[in-house]
Amino acid sequence: MNQLHQKGVVVAPQPEAAEAGLDILNAGGNAVDAAIAVAFVQGVVDPLMCGIAGFGSMAIYDPISGTHEYIDFHAPAPGVATNDMWADLIEGEARDGFGFTLKGRVNDIGYQSICVPASLRGYATAHARHGKLPWADLLNHAISWARKGWVVRPHVDEFWSDPGTMGRVANTERLKHTPGARALYCGLISATDLAGYAATINYPLISKYREFTITTNKPPGGGLMLSQMLNILENFDLKTIGHNSVEYVRIVCEAMKYATIDKDHGIGDPAFVDVPSNRILSKDYSAELAE
Repeated sequence: MNQLHQKGVVVAPQPEAAEAGLDILNAGGNAVDAAIAVAFVQGVVDPLMCGIAGFGSMAIYDPISGTHEYIDFHAPAPGVATNDMWADLIEGEARDGFGFTLKGRVNDIGYQSICVPASLRGYATAHARHGKLPWADLLNHAISWARKGWVVRPHVDEFWSDPGTMGRVANTERLKHTPGARALYCGLISATDLAGYAATINYPLISKYREFTITTNKPPGGGLMLSQMLNILENFDLKTIGHNSVEYVRIVCEAMKYATIDKDHGIGDPAFVDVPSNRILSKDYSAELAE
């Protein structure tokens, strides 16, 4: 859903969220204020895709101050988790490529499957660094929708009623896992985990695609994989090949496959693994993959 403003555009999956962002801009807020208000409303009307217990990465560019940064709020495992706690439970990799399937599905359902919530800390950090309006003003729209209700649209309903695909647990099963789904919202996470979490401020990852400068987020975000795919595709005349032709789709798919291989083998959280960023970003290496 797009909402136009005199000096910008607000984009969000749900119209209630886009309208909230527009209201914030009209009230004198800046883009960061609007983005936070949008996120809060989106968390109410589409909670499984943008909840306050989630994680993310916010790109911020301010041409007036010259600020260009990423606020990364990736969700860590609880402090009591260990790197080998489920080593003997692994059955295989999930079909969608995100994580693994374990015996008892302890990593996908129940209290042990939850990471430390990061979104709220990310929003607060962005507001403290760049916001203009009072924090309370950014929550008013979300509070209103939570109190009076909203229209549940087809794709939101489908997400809740999804029978479970790619080896994942059905969302209806999550809701019925325990009485009141209490186990989904309490467990390994402690007050210390919540109090100790902080968002990370990073300079953008910068690369070139033809005559364009590409800025994106650093690992464990997906920017490195994106940059590698563009570096590979730079070696092909995609315009001449023809957009969405058979050969075009084949080349793009192959670029994505090679980038996924490198992602699986080398990209992770730099706090725990040595990410070979220079090699993955190398134009020569991408030319070899293109060949």
